[in-house]
Amino acid sequence: MKALFLLLVLPSVALAQATPLPGFAAEAKPLEAEALRTRVNGKAFSYKTAAGGTVRVEYKDNGYAFVNVGSSNDSGKWRVEESAVCVEWSRFPAGCSEFRSLGETLQVKLRSNGEIVVLSPR
Repeated sequence: MKALFLLLVLPSVALAQATPLPGFAAEAKPLEAEALRTRVNGKAFSYKTAAGGTVRVEYKDNGYAFVNVGSSNDSGKWRVEESAVCVEWSRFPAGCSEFRSLGETLQVKLRSNGEIVVLSPR
């Protein structure tokens, strides 16, 4: 399971080392913790990685998160810290990802490789 996760993430890391990753859009603004919690609580999102993979993540209102990466999945407890969402996954590495708001769009800096992705509501 962890091997598949790394297989999907490592190409993004290699790409990040070969090509500088763009940062957040200049107009993107950090969110206050409560505003971020409101934007993600009880919602599911998907995003595409630079390596071409699709990830689906859901932040349940009971404090649990679920993620699907290819044929792998995991769950864990999520929380908001300032303008980041942190998840203690059961199998995947735990960590926090920084969020920014660009109007109705949420941008996320993935903690795994620094890649900026745009969340699409599911």
